Amino acid sequence: MFNFSLKDGKEIVEVSVIDNDRKIIALVGFSRDTPSSLPINNTGINGAIFGDIISFLPVPIAVIENYAKIKLCNQEFCKLRKQNSEDILNSDLIILFPRGLCDAISDFAKMAQMA
Repeated sequence: MFNFSLKDGKEIVEVSVIDNDRKIIALVGFSRDTPSSLPINNTGINGAIFGDIISFLPVPIAVIENYAKIKLCNQEFCKLRKQNSEDILNSDLIILFPRGLCDAISDFAKMAQMA
């Protein structure tokens, strides 16, 4: 993730989208007012900026933390699940998805940590 501060109190934020081979396939960028302070979550990702990014994307997105709990999700993901975000956030992945998909996600996460 890259942040570029501008003189007029704005910033440009760019985030790389990678595939399974860790190759950049797209860049997502937007500009916004520079906040005075933003909370950083335990993964080192600026939660406010990351939440802004996924909220603008027109595809279902959920962010899963190390313990297989849903940390963030966008409205498209809520529509897909036919649930509101309060019911989804902090839910265990295994409750929301079939075991095979959860195993595949877990394997992907382990591979990403080794890279």
